[in-house]
Amino acid sequence: MKTLCVESWRFLSHSYSIVNQWQLLSLMKKPDLSIFHRDIPFFLPQWNATNGLFRDADEKTLMSIPTGIEGHSYDALLRIAAPFNLQVTPGQRTVVFGTTETKSLSPNLFSNSYNVAELSRMDELRLITPSRWSREGFLRHGFTEEQVHVLPHGFSPEVFHPSEEGRAQARRSLNLNGFVFANFSAMTYNKGLDLLLRAFAIVCETHADCHLLLKGSDQLYPSKRMLEESLAGLPEATRSFVASKVSYLGSVLSMDDMANMYRAADAYVSPYRAEGFNMPPLEAAACGIPVICTAGGSTDDFMDESFALRIQASPRLLQNEGRQQEYLEPDLDHLVSLMLKAVEDEAWRQKAARLGVAHMRAHYSWDQVTDRLCQILF
Repeated sequence: MKTLCVESWRFLSHSYSIVNQWQLLSLMKKPDLSIFHRDIPFFLPQWNATNGLFRDADEKTLMSIPTGIEGHSYDALLRIAAPFNLQVTPGQRTVVFGTTETKSLSPNLFSNSYNVAELSRMDELRLITPSRWSREGFLRHGFTEEQVHVLPHGFSPEVFHPSEEGRAQARRSLNLNGFVFANFSAMTYNKGLDLLLRAFAIVCETHADCHLLLKGSDQLYPSKRMLEESLAGLPEATRSFVASKVSYLGSVLSMDDMANMYRAADAYVSPYRAEGFNMPPLEAAACGIPVICTAGGSTDDFMDESFALRIQASPRLLQNEGRQQEYLEPDLDHLVSLMLKAVEDEAWRQKAARLGVAHMRAHYSWDQVTDRLCQILF
């Protein structure tokens, strides 16, 4: 029997917390593993815990995990929280999860002072990050190839799957008709919302029955304000027209409700500039929704051309507080052409829906992901 203590967030709609909880639910199925958990303070004091994200039985399971004891020795210690805590106890395997959206690590992402050269020599320390793009940031920071592992995120096949009933229910409740594009994100600059709105305005010139479904994270970020700022950046002649075709939700939804939000769409569009992983395209594909996403970034790891259209993008380098940050700038004209293809090519949509579901089920269930996690932990 191996023992594992996880230090992380629970019952929060942040991606770190969601990932942690899905992994915990999967790890607890393993008969040769004993799990303990320590709740770590949230990154921002105004963030609050929320119940109801997971199904009742799953939340009871999560709450039943014994509390880990600080300083106690376990076979492995896994941390999934920010800022990153790189403290290592000699003789105990310590695995720290982290992401870097722009292949650059800011000092405020670390909870304590550290020496990268010293840490890179410690066999007890491993880092996991969900994409090759994100891994590059840790390598540039000074960690070694052997130390930084790519472990993708996953999805729950019991929650995220095609459902015509769920689709019909969601479209009724959201009052959606016509062709629906969707994007679920924090609405920050790196998500490319401004590009999506501009492209959507052009698509609507020839396809007036299109709609844009947006889901923000008002509990964590000023998502609605950033949406309003992006709308204000549109030409005055199209601003009101586009706004009338946008449906926005910023409240916290359960995983089951999120699955129905995906199902309400006809295509999921993510013209991101920088992402550590980008879970929504994975979950959308698992629900049978064709995907349009940026080429060259983190989603290249798990999106295949058989079911995803990739937006041409150019690399951009920016300097921020003495650190070089890397972005991608999606091509607006190419984004428009791909959105038009999604609207007009029903045969492609049907094929993409079928192949996307099969691909995700073959490679990215949380049970498959945690099998790989255990190989890193022990």
